[in-house]
Amino acid sequence: MTAEFIKDGKTRDKNYEAAARVNQYCLSHGLYYIHDSISWFVRIQPPLNIERALFEQGMDILEDAIASLSA
Repeated sequence: MTAEFIKDGKTRDKNYEAAARVNQYCLSHGLYYIHDSISWFVRIQPPLNIERALFEQGMDILEDAIASLSA
């Protein structure tokens, strides 16, 4: 699953700062995913055999991280 962060829907300028803020939030709340300093997106690749409750916990953290951008 991938979520791309852009500054404007028309120009589709990449929003590196938003992706970095989401990454920092996720890390501080126990969710780790592959991220580098030149990414404007979040990509998660959970194992196929992940327990549903654990997957949902991770998605809740990611959802909260994205919501925190507008706070």
